Amino acid sequence: MKDKEIELQKHDSKTQTIQTTFSTFLNNVGICIGSNTDKNISAVKASGYAVLPYIQNEDIEVMKIFLSRFGYGNTNAEQKSLETYLIDKVLPILNKSLEKL
Repeated sequence: MKDKEIELQKHDSKTQTIQTTFSTFLNNVGICIGSNTDKNISAVKASGYAVLPYIQNEDIEVMKIFLSRFGYGNTNAEQKSLETYLIDKVLPILNKSLEKL
């Protein structure tokens, strides 16, 4: 019985870590889409690369493309394009990963 409890605690801890990592990433993306300063871009890229170990291998390239599109001085059209890419491509990847927990 003790082993089951330990295993459950490990699973809960891992789940919480993944949820926190995804949440931090999405928060940073929202901030950066609103204000794409060098500091905000760095935060998005750092938190985005922290997400990679928790998604499926076939989704990593999509995430890397998304992260590469963040740049200082993006136009309003580029910012809108980031929002669309986030909604259409990135969120389904994160949701799929969370569903597997």
